[in-house]
Parts: sequence; structure tokens; C-alpha cells
Amino acid sequence: MNNYYYKKNWINSIYNGIDPIKYNFLDKNDSFKFPDNILLFEYWMNLGFDALYPRVALHYVFPGLLKSEKTRNLFQFTFSTSRGFGFPIYFGPEFYGYILKYGKVLEPIFKWSHTVCHRANQAIYIVGNRFNIKRHHPGEFESAIISEYKNGIFKGIDTLLHGYFTIGPKTLGIYSSLDKALQNLAFSYSVGDHAINVEPKIPNKIKLIPLIDHHTIKEKYEVDFYSYTIQLFSFLKLLIKKIRHYKQQRKIYINKLKWFDKIKLRIDQSKNFSLPSLKISKRFMEIERYNQYIHLMEKLMKLIWNTPLFTHTIHSLTELETEYLDLKKYNPLNEITQDSIESVFLLYIKYKEGRNEFTFEEYEVIQKIKYLRDMMGKMWLTFKEEHFKYALNELKELSTLSLNDKNYKHETIKYVDKLIPIFSVYEIFNRPLSETIYPESIPQKRRIRVYIARFLTSRYNFFGVNLMRHFNNLAFNNWSYLIRKKKINLNQFFELILKLPIWKYIPLNIKKSIIQNLQKEIK
Repeated sequence: MNNYYYKKNWINSIYNGIDPIKYNFLDKNDSFKFPDNILLFEYWMNLGFDALYPRVALHYVFPGLLKSEKTRNLFQFTFSTSRGFGFPIYFGPEFYGYILKYGKVLEPIFKWSHTVCHRANQAIYIVGNRFNIKRHHPGEFESAIISEYKNGIFKGIDTLLHGYFTIGPKTLGIYSSLDKALQNLAFSYSVGDHAINVEPKIPNKIKLIPLIDHHTIKEKYEVDFYSYTIQLFSFLKLLIKKIRHYKQQRKIYINKLKWFDKIKLRIDQSKNFSLPSLKISKRFMEIERYNQYIHLMEKLMKLIWNTPLFTHTIHSLTELETEYLDLKKYNPLNEITQDSIESVFLLYIKYKEGRNEFTFEEYEVIQKIKYLRDMMGKMWLTFKEEHFKYALNELKELSTLSLNDKNYKHETIKYVDKLIPIFSVYEIFNRPLSETIYPESIPQKRRIRVYIARFLTSRYNFFGVNLMRHFNNLAFNNWSYLIRKKKINLNQFFELILKLPIWKYIPLNIKKSIIQNLQKEIK
């Protein structure tokens, strides 16, 4: 409710087209990128308490990356809206109708604590506006990872604030299979966000939701991310082998030079570094070719982890991709991005060839890239033709549903159940592997956000989530005391809430609508 105006601004400003290629894949870590997805989540949020919990979890399988790691299992949960990082509504004891035994003595000392939540939320809001941080948005997914290692060991990776992984895995136990592990594990929310934790013990009270496993996803949506990632790993090994080869060739070539030729080589290289327009002398061109091949393939290795999967096939390179690849500052790229449609790997090779005036003649690498392009292209194009278009049509039909329809709840839930899996698969296509399943490969320059999230959620940090958890407990106990003391029902509770001064900017018709819908739910 307190985000009414913010939500309205979001709706007016969000991209509303149907071309997925133009969508900002660097925008938000935990929000959906599917065009017009906000429509579904707005309808879902109107269901009230039925919108508080995820309706389904999706299971994806990827190959292991670390030593002794056999497979990585990604479990993705979808929520109707993000909760964001914020503190609860909290007031002093007099608001709830009780007085502390030593209140008169302690009040001057602890009076400041009654406004901590309000001041903290104001500070978070100011910082968010200053740095354009979107704390709240309709539609959110959070993921957790369970990895199977040799000898039956299972480890988990939790989600921190807004979709960032903890990076370091924690041991969950030893089990004979993933199914057996899931029977003894649970997923839980963390305070302040929909961040997901893998719990090695099942609590007393749990909520069961359906699971769509990777076999069903593979058959129904005709996608096989596991096999494609295996091929990417094969490409990665090929690049490593080629880089070692050219480094060895470079070393042999340099060792054959006389000492004064080595000095001239270093002078030439330093000149070329400070003044790129100066060319290396012809006698050292072979070494320069080795360097160009090595640098190009090292960049290709980074692109494997840090580009969305759909860019590995034929597509138009976007402005945001060029910025992410650190290529935007070079003028020749403008021609490439406007006229070319290719795999991001081939586009980068073409760009480097044009800029450095050489030809990349590693036939084995080129053929592997084309194989990846065709493999990803078959999955991506099939998904777009059959499921992406279907989802867009379903969203159009959903837009005709009125809040006053008798079957509103039933129809909305039906659309949610049909579209969430499609949205989820679309996310896998539209995100890099470093963001989806392999947090170890996140670029160093982007890890600062992970470190901040880890600092805020650390159990040893008295601020951040721990402080928020403390005030959540206080607020829960105080509001529970008020409800029991006044014996108020759900409808009376919301009437009380909406009369508070902090909601004064919400229009009266919105407040009335909330109460009316709540009364319908109670009846």
C-alpha cells in the first residue's frame, strides 16, 4: 500500500514492447524480463492473501563446475511482487495500549527506538532515489541451488537480497539421490526480501507447492539447457587448450630472438601500447598475431559466462550489450551493431578483426561457435514461435478480465499457473550463466553488489537484516497484543491500518476498494 505511487510510476515507465531482444538484460537481478509481464502480476496481486505465496517451483539441471561436483540443481520460485529491503510498521508502547513496568525510567533512553523503522525506511528511500535502485516491483523470482557431489554429498547455495547468491556452498548432508535429499530439506524465505534459503532441517509448519521438474520442462518447452551448457564447457576447454598452445608458440619464438632483438620487441610493444595507431614492425608480426589470438580467446571465455544465452545464436546486438562488453566507446562497432545479426561470439571476432586488422583463422574455434549458434538457435526460435507468442496472446486475453467478474479469482489463478513456467524458461534464455547458476564466474567489477548483500545479511552484522529482524519481532508481538486486546477481526484490522497518518497519500477510492474486496473475501 505504501508503494502505490511508486507502483503507478513503474507501470507508466516500464518497457511495454514485445521484442525481447530490446529488453534491458542488465536492469534488475530478480525481476522478470518477459514483455508485459507486469500485467499478470498486477492481476495476481489483486487476489490478496492468495498472492502472498509462490504457486509453483521450477527445477532446472546444469552440469557441475567445481571439483567433484556432478550436477547443479536450480530451484526457482516466483512471487507476485518483491518485498524489497525495508523495516516494519512500528510504534511506541502507548499506541498498542500497554505501559512497560519500568517505562517511565527507560522511556527517555529508548524513545528513539520508536522512530528507527520510519527513519530507516526514509533513508533507504532517499538512497534508492539517488542511485536509481528499484527496491519494489511487481513480479519477482528467487532461486536456490542444490549441488550433488561425489560420494552422495549435497551442498546448497542460498539467495541473498534481490537475487544475489551466497557464492560459497554449505553442506546439507549425504543422500542416495536428489529425491531423497528433497524429502529431508526445506526452502525458506529470509527477512526483508523473498531471498530463498535451503534448510537442512524441515520445520514443523511448512507449505507444500507443486514442482515442475527438469524432465517436464525439457519435454513440454523443448529446451535442454543441460546439454547446451555441456557444449559450452567443451568450448571453454577448447579455448583454454588453444590459448596454452599460442602462449607456448610465443614463448618459443621469443626465445629464438637475440638479446638486442628482444629489446627492440619490448620497445615496439610499449610504443604500440601508448600509441595504438603505431604498428608493430613486420619482423615481430608473428608475435603480435599470437597476442591478438590469445587476447581474443580470453575475451571469448568471459563472454561464455557473462552474456545471455539467447545472444549465443543469431540476434541483433543491442546498445546495452555493447556497453556490457566494454565496446561502446569504439566507433567501428556502430556499423556492426546496426547491420549484423550473428552469435555474440562471432560478432566479437568480427569486431576485433576489423579494429586490429587481422584475420582470426582458428577453424576449430569458429566451427564450435557455429555449432553452439545452431544448437541454441533451434531451442530459442522454437520457444519463441510456440511458447513466447502463446504467452503474449494469453496476456492479451487476461487484459480483458474485469476485477468485478465473478470468476476473477479462478481465471487469474489459471493464467498464473499457465504463464509462470513460460516466464521462467524465458528468464534462463535472457540471463548469463554467471547470474543464473554459476555465481563463481561473476565479473570482479560486478561483485561489489554481492559483497554489499553479504554484508547486510551477515549474522555477525548488527545492522542490515539482523536489525530488521529484531524490529520485525517487536512489531509482530506488539500488533498481536493489540489484536488480542481489542478482539478485532481482519476487516477491523485493515480499517485501523488504513486510518494511520502514514497512508494519507493513498486516494480514498483505493482505500475503499481494499476494504470492499476484503469484505468479499471474508464472506
